Amino acid sequence: MRDETVIIRKGPASFAYLFWLTGVRRGEHAVVRPAGTTVGRDAGCEVVLDDETVSLEQARIRREDDGWVLYDLASTNRTEASGAPVYVKVLADGDRITFGTTEMVFRDLA
Repeated sequence: MRDETVIIRKGPASFAYLFWLTGVRRGEHAVVRPAGTTVGRDAGCEVVLDDETVSLEQARIRREDDGWVLYDLASTNRTEASGAPVYVKVLADGDRITFGTTEMVFRDLA
């Protein structure tokens, strides 16, 4: 009898978080999911920001081949990373992101 067992190895799980640096939620965090996490004021977003200067769906972060990528979703109030406006940006651990007036820090704990 021949053993035809196939071993499938998965890569390590990828974990990322957004930590609030300002506001009443300062110090709290939200998980960023590899398939994509939407940030905005709408209750349907995975990360909901109670900030009138944030669009209903402000931005999306997802894991891609290059790493974690931040997309501004054509928001009325721009998204900034490290003080510069962002439309698309590959994030690095420790990047500071501003959504409206809410400041957060991105942490990649892969």
